[in-house]
Amino acid sequence: MKNYQIDDLGNKRVLTIDGKVYSTNHSKEIIELIIERKGLERTPRFLTHKEVRGELLSPLFNYLSLHKLKGLKVLEVGCSACHFTELLQEQQDIAEIYCYDIDKLFIDIARIKIKELELSKVKRVDCFSVQETSNLPYENDFFDLILVSAVLEHL
Repeated sequence: MKNYQIDDLGNKRVLTIDGKVYSTNHSKEIIELIIERKGLERTPRFLTHKEVRGELLSPLFNYLSLHKLKGLKVLEVGCSACHFTELLQEQQDIAEIYCYDIDKLFIDIARIKIKELELSKVKRVDCFSVQETSNLPYENDFFDLILVSAVLEHL
């Protein structure tokens, strides 16, 4: 089993796994939940998902900016540990974010992250069963944008 250590340096945490160092702004609680959910080997990727996956959303954000779309309500399907949610929060065009996942532990991580990072645009975060996802509790035409990323491979 790999050895790891989490050091709190005030404005960031450092996760060390067998001598390799990974820096993050996430709390020790979030890091430990990610380790529990994804395993120690996969955890470092989850600490940098926002930056890495941000490249995937840049064409969308450029489109929104170019077309001067404002006050958008976004549904994030399969929000996982909310790395895309962090990016959505930073977009001026987006006013409200609603997100869900079917994985309870990811939702626990998401709720902690939303509070710790003050993701104020997030209005609702839910854990739905697979069955509940066939009848979501939102009005028709409520959302301007629905983001479904890293979901298809699980279907």
